[in-house]
Amino acid sequence: MSTATYVYCLVANGNRPRLRRSLKRLPGGGPVRVVAIDARLWLAVCDVPLSGYGEVPLKKKIGDLDWVASVAIAHESTVEGFLSADAVLPMKLFTIFATDDSARRHINQNRRNLDKLVARVTRREEWGVRVAMQRNAVRPPSRAPVSSKRAEASGSSYLLRKKAQRDEVLHRAGRAHAVATDLFDELAAYAAEAKRRPATELASEGGPLVLDAAFLVPRSGSTKLKKAAARQARTLSDQGFAISLTGPWPPYSFMQD
Repeated sequence: MSTATYVYCLVANGNRPRLRRSLKRLPGGGPVRVVAIDARLWLAVCDVPLSGYGEVPLKKKIGDLDWVASVAIAHESTVEGFLSADAVLPMKLFTIFATDDSARRHINQNRRNLDKLVARVTRREEWGVRVAMQRNAVRPPSRAPVSSKRAEASGSSYLLRKKAQRDEVLHRAGRAHAVATDLFDELAAYAAEAKRRPATELASEGGPLVLDAAFLVPRSGSTKLKKAAARQARTLSDQGFAISLTGPWPPYSFMQD
């Protein structure tokens, strides 16, 4: 059966990277293996059948979201399996070459840029931070029934409570920018690089997202970042904001400037 070489990531390490037994296979793909570029650079790859991953069948399968999702899960799981290496550069989904030698040539042709990326992320890991306004932070005005004699007074009271609720929402909305900026600046102090992503493009379970950021953190500084995020999470919770910290991840957000 004709096969091609599927590339998961480029790994920089002083020794040949170890393969975890728990690495997931791509649908129809072979086991993960390591291809040497030189004494320090390695490719994590697997063999895939052209009957499923060739140009024509791939165009047909790309519309099958369940199949694509299964490939993405196996791809990301394998990349994360090399996080303990000095550096890992994730490849895009469906990075496929005709042979191992073709993959090697591609790496060598782009060696200058890849060396810069390796230096950028060596012994550093990505952490993600999101801040959302909590939907239930402001309680709605009571709707309890009242007697006709108290209707006018109760109606006025209801409107006052409604106005207070609206004012509180506007106040928190006005605070959101300052909260996002202050938190980003504080956490960026623990990172080698930091990036803000457009929060308006993402949804959040808790409420409107006011900050979505990625931090490239030296491994030695990750504990300080986590403690700072936890401290701010406790403080901002009382102000109606929820913070979520995720990681460590491969440096997906720092593969390009």
